[in-house]
Amino acid sequence: MVFNGELCLIGGHGDHTIDCFDPSTHIWSHSAAIVPDQHHIDPVMYKEEIWIMTGFHGVWGKHI
Repeated sequence: MVFNGELCLIGGHGDHTIDCFDPSTHIWSHSAAIVPDQHHIDPVMYKEEIWIMTGFHGVWGKHI
């Protein structure tokens, strides 16, 4: 998702920060917030905020 001109990565397996890449400076930043084990999310922008509208939380299928 693009937020304030940065490419932001949200969620994944395990607990993660929200990581954003600024293409103009080539620098990554990391949020103070922890996103706990969320996957298949649908983030949207609303009033200069990122809202996660739907998705799954917790462990998903075993990898073979």
